Amino acid sequence: MPKHDCYQAAGRFLMDKWAGGCEHEFTLVHGIVTGQGEIAGVRYGHAWVEDEKELVYDYSNDREIILPKMLYYAIGQVSNTVHYTIDEVRGLVVETGIWGAWDETIRAAEHV
Repeated sequence: MPKHDCYQAAGRFLMDKWAGGCEHEFTLVHGIVTGQGEIAGVRYGHAWVEDEKELVYDYSNDREIILPKMLYYAIGQVSNTVHYTIDEVRGLVVETGIWGAWDETIRAAEHV
């Protein structure tokens, strides 16, 4: 079963890239996706990171998925996305004490 660590995994990935002075622009994304495999068909809130090159980085549940955004969105049937800059992420983590989800629509989605 999934570890449910997507918000923390994506947030930490983004912070690590920022702290490392990475030359690419990265954005944290929260959205609603449709599960695959043992959770096929289940809609739930999820988090990942996107870069300016249109790649998605999903390091949740001890995976290392890097896919083109178009393919990732198609496979996951992604909807209701909310994008956060590094400054927004830092502020929201400090303000709320959690890695997400911060948007009501995403929080309301079934989370596996």
